Amino acid sequence: MVAHSAISKLADPAKLAAFCAANGIRGIRIFGSFARGDQTPESDIDILLEFTAGSDPDLFELGGMQQDLCEIFNREVDLKIPDMFSPHNLERVVSNSVIAFAA
Repeated sequence: MVAHSAISKLADPAKLAAFCAANGIRGIRIFGSFARGDQTPESDIDILLEFTAGSDPDLFELGGMQQDLCEIFNREVDLKIPDMFSPHNLERVVSNSVIAFAA
């Protein structure tokens, strides 16, 4: 389910759902300028991927996912996973994010 109406304007909800199903993703959060609503035409989209239990992509798979998301959103994306943040910073990112997709 695409959870934030503004996101459905950026990406085809069916493509986003298919991408998540194919990659073991249970949630996508948008943070940064798009979450705050102060993005510019040049802004990339900051994305936090949350995986289902047992899904543990390697760096090559994450690189492929980033390329796929660039195509889905038709814009550059900055892809992150929770392990890239300290617990404090992850909490801050999550609390200041919007849910783009939730399984």
